[in-house]
Amino acid sequence: MPWSMYHWLETYALLRDELGDERRFRWEDGLPWPTTASPRPAAGRVHNIPTWDGMATFRWANLRP
Repeated sequence: MPWSMYHWLETYALLRDELGDERRFRWEDGLPWPTTASPRPAAGRVHNIPTWDGMATFRWANLRP
């Protein structure tokens, strides 16, 4: 779910400079990057899932070099 992705991305953003190379690689390998699982909004309804997905995608884009 996108709200879970956002929290893990934010945690990684806070910790990545403190992680060693091996641990950073494991984090990057294990993170559910938003581009791999993007939920689609239900037709005709407004829901918070697309908002969380957008936040996670934005955060991800700003984490990548």
